[in-house]
Amino acid sequence: MVKLAASHDRDEKTKNLLVLNWKNGNVWNTNVFVKYLSDGSIHIKGTADKQSWWPIASVTLEPGCYSFSGLSDIKENTVGLELEAYNQRFAPDVGAANEEVKFTLTKTTEIMVYVIVYEDCDCDVIATPVLYREE
Repeated sequence: MVKLAASHDRDEKTKNLLVLNWKNGNVWNTNVFVKYLSDGSIHIKGTADKQSWWPIASVTLEPGCYSFSGLSDIKENTVGLELEAYNQRFAPDVGAANEEVKFTLTKTTEIMVYVIVYEDCDCDVIATPVLYREE
């Protein structure tokens, strides 16, 4: 898994810090299936009659500046990627509303990464979630 994450490094100095958990499955209580692909991306396909989530990774980050991206060109309120810390979403809707989110941490923080689907979602998209520490 680390090798696949490394395949999405920007260059020698900017490493992708996001190692996905490789757990295929249906987004909780929906018909949207998250499937990991051999290139380190994920296929998100199906329909949802409610808003729900599926965890794809967790990572502990040191203080610093970061950027998170990996999904674009989708309609708002369909599907997205999200970051959570301390049981609060702090980077919602990466994909539709924001193609990239930049954030700064002031202390070591465990981050959860999710796929989010919205009510009435009918999706068939590929995402390549990446997380970089910015200099």
